[in-house]
Order: sequence, then C-alpha cells, then structure tokens
Amino acid sequence: MLSIALTLVGILIGVIATVIVSRYYYLRSFDKQLTPYIVHSGSVLGINPSVRELLKVYYKGVEINELFELRIMIANDGQRAIRDCITPLHLTIPASTKVLDFEILYKHPEGRIVELFKEELPEGGTRFQLDFPLLNRDEYFLLKILLDNRLEPEELRFEITADDLPPTLEPQYLPLFGQTFEVFMMLDAMITGSLAILLSVLIAYRVFVNRLPPFDQHVWWSYCLQALIGLITLSGFVYGVIRIVNTVFIKPRRFKRRSLPMHLRE
Repeated sequence: MLSIALTLVGILIGVIATVIVSRYYYLRSFDKQLTPYIVHSGSVLGINPSVRELLKVYYKGVEINELFELRIMIANDGQRAIRDCITPLHLTIPASTKVLDFEILYKHPEGRIVELFKEELPEGGTRFQLDFPLLNRDEYFLLKILLDNRLEPEELRFEITADDLPPTLEPQYLPLFGQTFEVFMMLDAMITGSLAILLSVLIAYRVFVNRLPPFDQHVWWSYCLQALIGLITLSGFVYGVIRIVNTVFIKPRRFKRRSLPMHLRE
C-alpha cells in the first residue's frame, strides 16, 4: 500500500510539473506576437459573371477589370508592446493585380500613430510600408486596399524585422462573428471544466469513501484498480481546474484582442 501511495504521489508531482512547464511555454509563445488578420476580401460590385462581361467599369476615370476590396487588421496579439522595429512592417502585393486606392480605415486606440507609404517595385507589384513607433498589447489598426483584380489572401506577403518577431508573418482569417464565437468557447470551457471536476469528485467519493465492491477487498488487484482510478480521477480534476483557470484569466484577453466593430467587417 505504501508503494502505491508513493507511486501516486510521484505521478501527481509529474502531472503538476508538466502542467506548469506547458503553461509557461504556452504563455511564452504569446509573449510578443504581431498578427495580420484578413477581415474582408471580395468583389465590391458583386455582379453575376455573365452580366459583368457586358459591362464596362471605371474607377476615377480608368477602366478596370474587377473592383476588389481587401481589409486587413494588424493586431498586437502578444503580451508585450511592439516598438523600435529595425525594419518596419512591409506588405507586398503581387504584380498580377494593380492597387487603385488605400487608406488606414480604423485605429484602436484613436490617435495611435500609423504611417502608410506605397512603393511600386521595379520587378512588378506593389509594396506598402506600415510604420508605427508603438503598438501596445491589444492594439490594432485596419488597412483598406482597393485592387483592380481578384487576389487571394495567400498571395500577400508580410515582412518585418523586430526583436522576438519572425521575419515573415502569416495572415489569418478573422472569424465573422468573432465575439460570439469567443463567448461560446468560454462557455464550453467553463461547462466541460466544471463537469470534469464534478465527475472526478463523485467517482473518487464512490471508490475511496463508500468503498463499494470490489474496492473493499484487500487484494493486490483491488489496490491496482484503485490506483488506476485514482490517477484517472486526479487527471480529470486537474484538467477541469486548468480549463476554468484558462477561461477566467487567459480567454478574456484574446477575446478583446480579436474584437472589431461589425460595420468595419462588411
């Protein structure tokens, strides 16, 4: 019985150590992070292709093939401010499409300095320089670009040189109903975490307190079975606690970072 108890204590220490180390490196992964989110990409006109072939479309007096709009949110998803970049953030658009217009549509918070410069590349294509002296945690800005052709978000290239940031940033899609999605994720975590804790406590009570058969027998296989069930219930209890703590202390930050006024998504 003593050896089983020591084994359980060792397993408990191992589980706790694993959780602490995993959480440490999980938080370190978000220590400094800059993410480009694709908020919207699509044709402005939305005309049936068969009808579009019969029409001529002009933008500022110039005939175009297709008026395509792209909205990109640049967000600080990390835990630290991003400042003093060695090379500012650059967005490169391939030569297969032409840039018609561009602007910084929205900044959070208002008053945050973000400068936007456009450069036509000799080999073709367009490169934007997005220069911001400071972008604190949870802050972001929204870039709007009008193009003369359809463009897949995967063709965009984001590059930056800054401490603790990768040289190339991968664009991600912003959920259409980001806030509602996050709320459901938080509710799911709270419910599953609570159920895991409740079931673990009930099973442990029935096995170790009520001593129901076959757990009331003083034989080796009964002790082994009790140790196995104890490990399972302990793991379930630890899982439930982590789910609830993660929801309460971690999820609200990510929920706030990914939010965006709905009128800017359309």
